[in-house]
Amino acid sequence: MNAPDRAVRNRNFALLIALECCWAFAVWLAHPVTVLPNFMIRLGASPFIVGLLPALWAVGTGVGALAVGPLIAHRARLAPITGVWHLFAIIPYLGLAGIAAVAATWEVDRRLLQAAALFLFLLFDLAIGCLMNVYFFLLSRIFPGKGRSRWFGALFTISCAAGLLGPLLASTGFIREGSSLMAYAALFLTSFVFMFLGSLPFFFLREPAARPALRRTLASNFAHLRELWNGHIHLRRYLVARMWVQVGMLTGAFAATYSREEAGLGEHTITWFGLIAVAGEAAFSWPLGWLGSRLASGDASARAAYIRTQFVVQSLVMGSLLFAALRPGLPAAMALVLVTGLCVAADLVIHPNILIEMGTPRLRADFIALGAVVLMPAMAVIGPLAGWVIELIGHRWTFGLAALVGVPGLVNLWRLSSGRKASARG
Repeated sequence: MNAPDRAVRNRNFALLIALECCWAFAVWLAHPVTVLPNFMIRLGASPFIVGLLPALWAVGTGVGALAVGPLIAHRARLAPITGVWHLFAIIPYLGLAGIAAVAATWEVDRRLLQAAALFLFLLFDLAIGCLMNVYFFLLSRIFPGKGRSRWFGALFTISCAAGLLGPLLASTGFIREGSSLMAYAALFLTSFVFMFLGSLPFFFLREPAARPALRRTLASNFAHLRELWNGHIHLRRYLVARMWVQVGMLTGAFAATYSREEAGLGEHTITWFGLIAVAGEAAFSWPLGWLGSRLASGDASARAAYIRTQFVVQSLVMGSLLFAALRPGLPAAMALVLVTGLCVAADLVIHPNILIEMGTPRLRADFIALGAVVLMPAMAVIGPLAGWVIELIGHRWTFGLAALVGVPGLVNLWRLSSGRKASARG
């Protein structure tokens, strides 16, 4: 690499660190595992309603992914338009601040406030669901193919270190014992400000121009993704295996409700748990990137190495669900939150690299989008269904059953990583 190229890459990396640090602080300040469920519970939400939060995220990422082809296939450069989209995407956080202020000031039907909050979550998830796919495709342009997971690991490790300040401030400056809903209003407003700052670096990134392709319609894009699904058996087997282990999302979706009911913890303590989740993400991001690269340096292909790393991650997730089912209490609650951080790290560092390795450079964006679209139905159903089951039989039995449901996915991930023929299910 010559000096100008190295300088551009270093400049881009510095801008991406600034971008990621601002967004990590903002997102983890309003942590989706601790703060957002607690906010909905303060509005009177049941476990079923809390389970809708990851379901809305699934719908947002899936529907957003369908729009990726029409939005980016014809664009030679992505960074500036991505910055504009991010500025529009963060507007719902102003609405959440308004809902919290209204709830704190006036007597309003809490069901209406819950519905309004869920609608704003959906708007944010639809926008970010699309933008995350574009963002990972943008990263695949900026970072070289060799050692990409190490770049990803370093980027998300540094940003998570800054993100630790989010739950720290949330638990010490906003959500303290006896805090009113106005504290949530101030918290959401602060998150909005830092998301705004984190959107600005997009306008200064320098990416290599790509040859534009013909612009697709939504219908042609869907047909193209279906053709990819039918024509790439390894991609299909991997995503089907991921569907089975997607029950691991229960660790984050219901960590707050589990902590309240099984560990007897209060709102302030659960907010503090956000530190554990972000610390777990920071601690695991770099090792996961290193492990994937290390495994790929041997006889195994990079794709098999990343899938093997994914198998290890998902095994730990299922183990934490089983532990929470068998030994309820504070250690189990902390384990659920810690493993949630591991899941986030794997979804940022390992999962996109598996999809990227399965596709040619021209198909990478489509493979990333297809991953979100295929996983959307499972994710959209698991959260509300688990919330309903929790209301019927409790957290322990629900988590135990979820751990068993994930076993076929673990088996097929292992077979894929070992080069063996997957079963009919995988």
